Amino acid sequence: MMVNRYALAFVVFAAFVNPVPSRAEFHPIRWRHDPMSDDIMGSSLEARECEPLRRTAACEEPLERKVARQWRDLAERVRRLAALCADEERQRWLTLADEYELRAQRWEQRQG
Repeated sequence: MMVNRYALAFVVFAAFVNPVPSRAEFHPIRWRHDPMSDDIMGSSLEARECEPLRRTAACEEPLERKVARQWRDLAERVRRLAALCADEERQRWLTLADEYELRAQRWEQRQG
């Protein structure tokens, strides 16, 4: 009976210790030569202090064009989804894709 208590205590302790993030997540270190592209870093919200560098980098596209591209990508995904849906749902998805395309055009007009 006593062994079961120790085993239970160990399991509970291990359950609390396991989800603790690593030291690198608590104290991230940024280097000058870190990649800054969204394709590599994910959502690009991880390094807020590098945002001015990211905006002025020669290889990065302007914000308006970037957002327009993201809306167009989303519209293309919705169109692919519409191709897989039944006829009654397809028109709703295609209407949504057209709305996303209009949003992309509005973002591009902001740039001009």
